[in-house]
Amino acid sequence: MEEKIELIKKLNVDDSNFIIRVYEALQKNQIAIEEKKKTTTIVLKKNLKTKEPTIDLDKIDASPYLYTNMRRSLERIIKQVKILDKSEIEKPGYTQKVLFEGEEQEITREGTDLAEVMKVIQNQKITLIAEEINEESLFKEEQIKYAEEIFAIKSIEERNKRIYEIVYEYLKKDFVGNDYCDFKDDRCVSQRNNERYPKSKKNGCCFNGLTKCGKLRENGECVVKCMACRLYACPYLTKRGIGYWAYEIPLLKAFFSKKQRGYLVNTFFKKEESILKRVNRYSRKNHININ
Repeated sequence: MEEKIELIKKLNVDDSNFIIRVYEALQKNQIAIEEKKKTTTIVLKKNLKTKEPTIDLDKIDASPYLYTNMRRSLERIIKQVKILDKSEIEKPGYTQKVLFEGEEQEITREGTDLAEVMKVIQNQKITLIAEEINEESLFKEEQIKYAEEIFAIKSIEERNKRIYEIVYEYLKKDFVGNDYCDFKDDRCVSQRNNERYPKSKKNGCCFNGLTKCGKLRENGECVVKCMACRLYACPYLTKRGIGYWAYEIPLLKAFFSKKQRGYLVNTFFKKEESILKRVNRYSRKNHININ
């Protein structure tokens, strides 16, 4: 596989560079899993001795949130790299075969939905147990601990703010950290390849109207932490599997209503404070219990 990756790097075109980004993103995820294993509090069932209440992670279904549409698309791409012979790499159409052909993994659902568990976890001392400590059990542990943190916050406003912060930072780390937009000379990969953009247009999706968004610093960093802007992926990237859906993020699914999620997804170029003000108003209308 490493030999194939090195050959793909030598192609040095936008689509081959995207394949490399996908490969590196999945590699970073594997490294993160190994790091989480070092600090997990999950107790293996064979070692269970406590009399405290337990949650059996094996009975929780996290598949829609762990194996998201994007995750399955990216894994399909890497599976294609593995399947196709390395002699294909320098032939015309190779990157198209990798990016757009092959079958995505089917997910099977079994157990109680993770978001439903998170809604009722409250803030109590519970031992998390599992047959095995792996990516799935670690993911469930992480999300349940987030839920415990949220339930410890009694104010609706502070609770929603914390949810917003956690999700925003996750999206920033994943999307920006993996550099899917691939800027060169202030033009993103979509602007370089899409004829509908004028040649003079720069700054990617942050080109708002006739100029770049005023919320951008000179280094390209957004100063308002707009969730919709962070969730958004352009058609060029979505065609290649990049995309985030609010209903695939456990915290948003568990604690925000469909109306709140819809507002987050569709309110662009707004400050975090302004967005949360409306989200909080919806919370009060829904009479969300925070006791």
